[in-house]
Amino acid sequence: MDRSLILSLAEDLQFSLTEGEIQNILTDFSWVESIRDQFAQMDTDDVEPMISCSEYSEHALRLDQPQSCLEKEQVLENANKIKEDQILVNQVVRSSCD
Repeated sequence: MDRSLILSLAEDLQFSLTEGEIQNILTDFSWVESIRDQFAQMDTDDVEPMISCSEYSEHALRLDQPQSCLEKEQVLENANKIKEDQILVNQVVRSSCD
């Protein structure tokens, strides 16, 4: 990563960058490249692929337990406004034509 590539990408994306922002990007990419180089030096030939970072991956999620739902009448008796067995609410999204 170099200054000319950053400026080219910024122009393509229609960004304007300050000199400080350019230097921050260069510093960040330099750090990322150093980490990449460290990973490249690791011997991973005998390492099994990791599927999950949890040793309990097989049971990481709870099993769904069906539960009974409220009856429609119970739900409607808690509503402020009802029309034809439906709960009425105030409009929350306005049309762009309003």
